[in-house]
Amino acid sequence: RVGLLPRRGRARLRVSCESGPRRPAAPATGRALVERFLAATRSGNLGQLMGVLAPDVVLLSDGGGRVAAINRPLVGSRPVGRFFKAIGRYSPAARPRITELNGQSALLIEEAGAITNAFVFDVSAAGLTAIYVVRNPDKLTQLNSDR
Repeated sequence: RVGLLPRRGRARLRVSCESGPRRPAAPATGRALVERFLAATRSGNLGQLMGVLAPDVVLLSDGGGRVAAINRPLVGSRPVGRFFKAIGRYSPAARPRITELNGQSALLIEEAGAITNAFVFDVSAAGLTAIYVVRNPDKLTQLNSDR
């Protein structure tokens, strides 16, 4: 529910969603940022996390009502960084894999032989500008069948 965001947050979300990634970075830069994001999430280091996030980063999550997901967009490097610090330590059985999905930098998390999370990133010179978290099993079906 966008109404839960402050006015500035709604404006940033609208601009981010309408215009797509601002000043897109080269694929190698995107991969390097995702590698740094993964290392920071695994360590739980908030400073390192905030170092890869753009100041006005937007996080959107989709659980499809079937699995836990945040129910509203998070806007800003501090809230997004804190979110990943809180949830970022994956179980030892989780296997992360950096890849590309639809031409964008992505991080897939596999657990018990199936992809359970897909993170797709908008990347610019400022860092990660948007993070789309797909946890909805219906949407992950294609990724699991492609393996």
